[in-house]
Amino acid sequence: MNRKQFVVGTLSALVLLTLAFIPLSSQQGGGTYDPWIDTNDDGIIDVYDLQAMGSIYGTSGTPINKTDLLLELESRVSALEAAGSVTNIRLAAGAIPFNSIYRLTAEMTTSTSWIDMPSMSISITLNRTSHLLIFFTTMAYVGVQSDFLWVRAIVDGLEADPPRVYLGYAQYWDSLAANFYELSVPPGDHTVKIQWKKSLAAGYTYVETRTLNIIALPA
Repeated sequence: MNRKQFVVGTLSALVLLTLAFIPLSSQQGGGTYDPWIDTNDDGIIDVYDLQAMGSIYGTSGTPINKTDLLLELESRVSALEAAGSVTNIRLAAGAIPFNSIYRLTAEMTTSTSWIDMPSMSISITLNRTSHLLIFFTTMAYVGVQSDFLWVRAIVDGLEADPPRVYLGYAQYWDSLAANFYELSVPPGDHTVKIQWKKSLAAGYTYVETRTLNIIALPA
């Protein structure tokens, strides 16, 4: 055996011994799992993580103190919770005031002036200035051709926006809806109701299954 063959054989043996002592990706080493090193978040520190770290070996930048970062995030979440704000952890009961009502009975009107729609009045209590979102749906029937059903929302005696909406003139039962809003409503108890009327004095207009929903959002 010449010197060259001896060197090649020795290097080959060293490589084989090194490979024999390298843990496989499914084997655990002697250390403790560190999620900061688990670059692909698969729960295992393996060759893929080493490859990712090796690809950025020698680079430089601004270091981050991960402990300080976590403490800062925890402090901000605690501050939001203390202020009663909405967080991704939980929403306090009653944080968003709302109320709703529905009725199944049929009602009829011949009025061409605004009158209260039966059983479509509810109250809501606000702890701070809020914007009210008002949602109204109903099944309706207009008995005369070219007649219209009009509705509006009243908040504490005043028209909400938009001031009035006509829902249709179909001479058959149809599902109709209208949305209203009232901005910067002060804290306290408030009443919201739906009023209705028709365009023509002749004939009748009916509503049946109907729902009124109110949601208050911070102003």
